[in-house]
Amino acid sequence: MNITRTLPFLPLLVVAVSAQAQKYDGSDTLGIEQIVTSLAQQKRGISQETWRQEAQVRIEKYRKSLININITDKNGQPISGAQVQLKQLSHDFTFGGVVTTRDFQHQAEVLPNFINQLGFNNALKYKHKERLSGQVQPIIDWAHQHDISVRGHCLVYPGWIFLHQDAKHLQQTKNVSQLKAYLSAQINDYAPKWDVVEWDVMNETLDNFEIPDLIGRQVKADWFKQAKSMVKNPDARLLINENRVISAPPEYVDRIELYREEIKEVLADGGPIDAIGMQSRFRVDSITPQMVYQRLEKFSEFNLPIVATEFEIVNTPKYQFKPTALRRAQMTEEYMQVLFSHPNVDSIIAWTVLNGLKSRSSMHDKLSNEKETRGILNWDLSLPLNGKVWLYLIKQQWSTNESRSSDNKGNIQLKGFHGEYQLTIKYQGKELQQQLHLGKEPLVTSYTI
Repeated sequence: MNITRTLPFLPLLVVAVSAQAQKYDGSDTLGIEQIVTSLAQQKRGISQETWRQEAQVRIEKYRKSLININITDKNGQPISGAQVQLKQLSHDFTFGGVVTTRDFQHQAEVLPNFINQLGFNNALKYKHKERLSGQVQPIIDWAHQHDISVRGHCLVYPGWIFLHQDAKHLQQTKNVSQLKAYLSAQINDYAPKWDVVEWDVMNETLDNFEIPDLIGRQVKADWFKQAKSMVKNPDARLLINENRVISAPPEYVDRIELYREEIKEVLADGGPIDAIGMQSRFRVDSITPQMVYQRLEKFSEFNLPIVATEFEIVNTPKYQFKPTALRRAQMTEEYMQVLFSHPNVDSIIAWTVLNGLKSRSSMHDKLSNEKETRGILNWDLSLPLNGKVWLYLIKQQWSTNESRSSDNKGNIQLKGFHGEYQLTIKYQGKELQQQLHLGKEPLVTSYTI
């Protein structure tokens, strides 16, 4: 991708560090050498860690498919020794990132190297419609120009403190009909307005249950039904989204069962949930990769895709959790491995792409003068160690780029990660190029050169 292109509708981007000098192809592994070694052992099947062995088997099974290419001459005779290059251009799996409208311009130049889907942290929350919504459409346009899809977060955040100011008085009056009408109007306004491929329809209701309880249980399913009928993109997926489930510290493990029950309830009431959002914000160091996988398995009964929303490793004073840069990178790699390996997970969304110059609030702690550490890109556009891991995984470990020669039957056979490919065939001065898509089914194709 050309990462130096300026945006016609945004001011020119000025940064302290030249983007050209940075490595965003996953080849910068300085500082994460031991992680890369572990990954190489895992890939070769010699890892001593059981969870890695199991994850690699699943990755080979669920994330890759067979490619069989046959090459013949114009007479239909097989060509031996044709040079074939297969270069992966993009992933079917979603590696997304969340941005703020305020800081979008600062990272736009390099952002396509990190993500194939974009989300907003606050800009599509109805509460902020006057302050932020006017800045959304140019960013959506930019994303589409760069073949980056956009997700919506969120249509209903049913806590009193998250309501738009025009609805605040309803907390005192408890007027059910007015409250229900207001939230319905909110969905009617935003669902058809934004061209997104998925919406978090309902967010964090395990903690923000007073409004649904006041209106009545059926309203949760009604929000989904209404969203389904109103979305701008008719194929947009509708998600329920919740925190502290797969990333639950010990005192919150009961939320796993509570979330399962809530999903069952909405489905039973006819709510069209298309995918399950699992906020993946880790605040402790005691959650092993095995635990994450076991927690994901508890939702397999729904047979629904799972989106690992809000993925990050966050300093949390409440738990005396402040990992080193290397440990943050290790945890990033371990959790991404498990998520990528699970057959139901189809997206990992980094909640923070760009690290700010000051740390943001964490579980109600005040801002500190320390630089942000949770993101995968530093403010000066250099790479933190966890950002190097992110790029290494998606562009090196989980990317297929192969050069082969056809055998005496004109065949080339290999396995590749699902996605778009550029195929180049060269033989005796002739060259053929073709773009291919490799999905879950084996790809069998033939070419004449």
